[in-house]
Amino acid sequence: MTNKINKFLIFAACTSVVSLFTAAADTCVNNDPLSDYLTTGYSCSIGDKTFSNFTYTSSAQGDATLINASGISVSTLDSASPLDPNGDIGLGFTASWVASGADAFTDSVIGFTVTVAPNAGMLIKDTAVAQTSGVSGSGIASVAEVACGPAPCNLSDPWSTITFDSSSAYNGYADTGFSPISSIEVSKDISASTTAAGDLAHLSFVADTFSQTATPEPRALSLLLTLGLVAGFAFRKKLQGVRA
Repeated sequence: MTNKINKFLIFAACTSVVSLFTAAADTCVNNDPLSDYLTTGYSCSIGDKTFSNFTYTSSAQGDATLINASGISVSTLDSASPLDPNGDIGLGFTASWVASGADAFTDSVIGFTVTVAPNAGMLIKDTAVAQTSGVSGSGIASVAEVACGPAPCNLSDPWSTITFDSSSAYNGYADTGFSPISSIEVSKDISASTTAAGDLAHLSFVADTFSQTATPEPRALSLLLTLGLVAGFAFRKKLQGVRA
């Protein structure tokens, strides 16, 4: 009886491990609704990056559209995607954020974690945002993103990136760099707002992508250390010769 229980426990443990690996290997599905990403424990991968821990909140006022998670289509971005401005891996968000008239706004806040596969030999060094939008009058369409790392981390002290579209200025693409790390937390605030009758602001697409850099291999690190030591000894010997 004991042997049977032990075999069952071993089988159950193996099944759990296999399930974990299977879940981790799931590929993000292009054009799935954001509501699918909000399922507890959900994660998916594009290339060597895994996206997880999705959160979402929204609000609206006046003559503006309240965007539900099911109304946002999530596209997968990589080197083969025509939507990605730089060919980096990331996610795209498509919806109809529209505000018009006096004192109107619609706002969506999307959060998630990005992690590079441990065996990829890469680290994230940059996060970039791009938007497709249009305005009239005093309308404003913008995407304000904050990020920090390595995850988990405190988004109250983050890196920040912003894109915007207004009657006086347009900046449809922006990025921010940081010391390379293996994971980051991201939160982006997508909004369209107007202040007076006749104003219009709409935003239809947001791309969020992540550049990366190769991590030095152990052999390369050893070589750099050796070269540094050799250079140090040579400098010290030269210095001693000058003093003599």
